[in-house]
Amino acid sequence: SMIARLSGEYNKSNEIFNKFIQNFGDSIDAKALGLAYQFIAENYISVKDNSQALNALQKAEDVYAENNINDKLQNVYNQMAWIYNETGQHDKSIEYYNKSLQNEQLTSVALKADTYGNLALIYISKANYPRAVELLNQIIQLGLHDQSKYVRFAHYHLSVAYDSLQIFQKAYNHFRQYSVLSDSVRRGELEKLYVKEKTKFKTRQKESELEILSLKFQRNRYLLFSFIGFVILLTIVVILLYRQQKLKSQKRIAEISTQLSELKQISLLQRMNPHFVFNTLNSIQYYM
Repeated sequence: SMIARLSGEYNKSNEIFNKFIQNFGDSIDAKALGLAYQFIAENYISVKDNSQALNALQKAEDVYAENNINDKLQNVYNQMAWIYNETGQHDKSIEYYNKSLQNEQLTSVALKADTYGNLALIYISKANYPRAVELLNQIIQLGLHDQSKYVRFAHYHLSVAYDSLQIFQKAYNHFRQYSVLSDSVRRGELEKLYVKEKTKFKTRQKESELEILSLKFQRNRYLLFSFIGFVILLTIVVILLYRQQKLKSQKRIAEISTQLSELKQISLLQRMNPHFVFNTLNSIQYYM
């Protein structure tokens, strides 16, 4: 049911809730039963069926009232008052807002301010300005922070009520107070926005600086790798040249050794041929 509700399938969600109530309504906890009726009502509110929403809330009211679940009962009263106000049934709306305010221990300051504000708007729409002024002053007396939305709301609508009552000085004073508070809030919002944007700018600036440093480091790394590559290449070239020169030297030495060997062989052959020497000497003697 909740999945269907979150998916926007409100009618399907209500079908599942109603089956749940029919099958387990007598055995489940009263608070769970009341919550089921509240969920059904919220689904009907989502599809603009206020009549069915009120029926579901009245059932929730009966369950909570019978079992003295006052905190949930207060929520139901506020929901019913809101629907009655939306449908133009202002007297019923006033009745349920007043029921919500009856239990002082459960009513939070914010809920009180919200309820007083809604009641004040109803009385303004009914032209009951004195009662609206009384309720709006109660909001201010709650001791909320001056810049809260409830206090600004109260001052603005007090200016409207006093203007309708032709008490123009009070209307002016409250409108001026509303303007001061609104300007203060706007100034605070602008200051927050300025701080937020300044923080974003500093963050982006730091990110840019880090990016620049990263690029510099990357460039230096590339330069280092390039230098190392050049040194390695140069070393390889030198080694190759050295080996080539060494091979040439070894080849030259081998050639010289070969020539020396040949000369030695010739010399040895000459030494080992005495007939050649004898014949040479005889030839010399003959010519002499």
